[in-house]
Amino acid sequence: MSPELDLMIAIHLLHEVLEAQIEAADLDHSVPKNDFLMLVHLNEPKRMGALAEDMHVLPSTLTAIADRLEGTGLIHRQRDPDDRRAWLLDITDKGRALQSRIMGLSTEMFRSITGLTAEEIKTFDHLMQKVRSNIIERDGMQELMK
Repeated sequence: MSPELDLMIAIHLLHEVLEAQIEAADLDHSVPKNDFLMLVHLNEPKRMGALAEDMHVLPSTLTAIADRLEGTGLIHRQRDPDDRRAWLLDITDKGRALQSRIMGLSTEMFRSITGLTAEEIKTFDHLMQKVRSNIIERDGMQELMK
Protein backbone atom coordinates (compact mmCIF):
# COMPACT_ATOMS: atom_id res chain seq x y z
CA MET A 1 0.00 0.00 0.00
CA SER A 2 1.24 3.49 -0.79
CA PRO A 3 2.23 5.86 2.04
CA GLU A 4 -0.45 8.28 0.81
CA LEU A 5 -3.17 5.67 1.22
CA ASP A 6 -1.76 4.62 4.58
CA LEU A 7 -1.94 8.25 5.72
CA MET A 8 -5.49 8.69 4.44
CA ILE A 9 -6.63 5.62 6.36
CA ALA A 10 -4.77 6.67 9.51
CA ILE A 11 -6.17 10.22 9.38
CA HIS A 12 -9.69 8.88 8.89
CA LEU A 13 -9.28 6.48 11.82
CA LEU A 14 -7.83 9.26 14.01
CA HIS A 15 -10.82 11.46 13.16
CA GLU A 16 -13.32 8.69 13.97
CA VAL A 17 -11.68 7.81 17.30
CA LEU A 18 -11.37 11.47 18.35
CA GLU A 19 -15.03 12.10 17.46
CA ALA A 20 -16.10 9.12 19.58
CA GLN A 21 -13.93 10.25 22.50
CA ILE A 22 -15.24 13.80 22.32
CA GLU A 23 -18.82 12.50 22.25
CA ALA A 24 -18.15 10.38 25.34
CA ALA A 25 -16.24 13.13 27.18
CA ASP A 26 -17.66 14.75 30.29
CA LEU A 27 -18.36 18.14 28.75
CA ASP A 28 -21.28 20.53 29.02
CA HIS A 29 -23.80 18.71 26.82
CA SER A 30 -26.04 21.79 26.68
CA VAL A 31 -23.48 23.21 24.23
CA PRO A 32 -23.50 21.65 20.74
CA LYS A 33 -20.18 19.99 19.95
CA ASN A 34 -19.47 22.27 17.00
CA ASP A 35 -19.90 25.36 19.21
CA PHE A 36 -16.92 24.31 21.31
CA LEU A 37 -14.72 25.39 18.39
CA MET A 38 -15.71 29.01 18.94
CA LEU A 39 -14.73 28.78 22.60
CA VAL A 40 -11.33 27.41 21.62
CA HIS A 41 -10.75 30.26 19.13
CA LEU A 42 -11.92 32.98 21.49
CA ASN A 43 -8.74 33.60 23.49
CA GLU A 44 -9.20 37.38 23.33
CA PRO A 45 -12.04 39.69 22.29
CA LYS A 46 -12.47 39.34 18.52
CA ARG A 47 -14.59 40.90 15.83
CA MET A 48 -17.16 38.51 14.48
CA GLY A 49 -15.78 38.71 10.94
CA ALA A 50 -12.26 37.84 12.07
CA LEU A 51 -13.56 34.97 14.17
CA ALA A 52 -15.61 33.61 11.24
CA GLU A 53 -12.44 33.68 9.15
CA ASP A 54 -10.39 31.96 11.88
CA MET A 55 -13.02 29.24 12.19
CA HIS A 56 -13.55 28.91 8.41
CA VAL A 57 -17.31 29.42 8.70
CA LEU A 58 -19.74 31.80 7.08
CA PRO A 59 -20.61 34.92 9.09
CA SER A 60 -24.24 33.75 9.32
CA THR A 61 -23.08 30.44 10.83
CA LEU A 62 -20.90 32.30 13.31
CA THR A 63 -23.80 34.56 14.31
CA ALA A 64 -25.98 31.54 15.07
CA ILE A 65 -23.20 29.98 17.20
CA ALA A 66 -22.62 33.29 19.00
CA ASP A 67 -26.32 33.61 19.75
CA ARG A 68 -26.41 30.13 21.29
CA LEU A 69 -23.26 30.66 23.36
CA GLU A 70 -24.40 34.08 24.51
CA GLY A 71 -27.74 32.54 25.54
CA THR A 72 -25.92 30.05 27.77
CA GLY A 73 -23.72 32.75 29.32
CA LEU A 74 -20.46 31.46 27.82
CA ILE A 75 -19.71 34.56 25.72
CA HIS A 76 -20.92 38.13 25.48
CA ARG A 77 -20.93 40.85 22.85
CA GLN A 78 -19.38 44.25 23.41
CA ARG A 79 -18.86 47.27 21.20
CA ASP A 80 -15.46 47.54 19.55
CA PRO A 81 -13.81 50.61 21.13
CA ASP A 82 -11.96 51.26 17.84
CA ASP A 83 -15.14 51.15 15.73
CA ARG A 84 -18.45 51.69 17.53
CA ARG A 85 -20.32 50.15 14.57
CA ALA A 86 -18.61 46.79 15.11
CA TRP A 87 -19.09 44.16 17.79
CA LEU A 88 -16.51 42.07 19.60
CA LEU A 89 -17.17 38.67 21.05
CA ASP A 90 -15.55 37.90 24.37
CA ILE A 91 -15.58 34.87 26.60
CA THR A 92 -17.12 35.03 30.08
CA ASP A 93 -15.65 33.47 33.23
CA LYS A 94 -18.08 30.57 32.80
CA GLY A 95 -16.94 30.21 29.18
CA ARG A 96 -13.28 30.38 30.16
CA ALA A 97 -13.78 27.54 32.65
CA LEU A 98 -15.36 25.37 29.94
CA GLN A 99 -12.66 26.43 27.46
CA SER A 100 -9.98 25.30 29.92
CA ARG A 101 -11.67 21.91 30.35
CA ILE A 102 -11.97 21.49 26.57
CA MET A 103 -8.30 22.32 26.05
CA GLY A 104 -7.15 19.96 28.80
CA LEU A 105 -9.32 17.06 27.64
CA SER A 106 -8.29 17.61 24.02
CA THR A 107 -4.61 17.47 24.91
CA GLU A 108 -5.07 14.32 27.01
CA MET A 109 -7.19 12.61 24.35
CA PHE A 110 -4.88 13.41 21.46
CA ARG A 111 -1.76 12.25 23.29
CA SER A 112 -3.44 9.09 24.56
CA ILE A 113 -4.94 8.13 21.20
CA THR A 114 -1.91 8.91 19.04
CA GLY A 115 0.88 7.84 21.37
CA LEU A 116 2.98 10.68 19.93
CA THR A 117 5.63 12.50 21.94
CA ALA A 118 5.49 16.27 22.42
CA GLU A 119 8.13 16.73 19.71
CA GLU A 120 6.27 14.43 17.29
CA ILE A 121 3.07 16.39 17.95
CA LYS A 122 4.87 19.63 17.04
CA THR A 123 6.10 18.05 13.79
CA PHE A 124 2.63 16.64 13.01
CA ASP A 125 1.06 20.04 13.74
CA HIS A 126 3.52 21.76 11.41
CA LEU A 127 2.78 19.29 8.61
CA MET A 128 -1.00 19.51 9.11
CA GLN A 129 -0.86 23.34 9.05
CA LYS A 130 0.90 23.04 5.70
CA VAL A 131 -1.84 20.69 4.48
CA ARG A 132 -4.52 23.07 5.77
CA SER A 133 -2.92 26.06 4.02
CA ASN A 134 -2.64 24.13 0.78
CA ILE A 135 -6.30 23.10 0.92
CA ILE A 136 -7.40 26.67 1.58
CA GLU A 137 -5.23 28.07 -1.20
CA ARG A 138 -6.24 25.37 -3.66
CA ASP A 139 -9.95 25.14 -2.94
CA GLY A 140 -10.62 28.57 -1.49
CA MET A 141 -12.59 29.15 1.65
CA GLN A 142 -15.96 29.56 -0.09
CA GLU A 143 -15.79 25.97 -1.33
CA LEU A 144 -14.83 24.64 2.09
CA MET A 145 -17.73 26.41 3.80
CA LYS A 146 -20.43 24.88 1.57
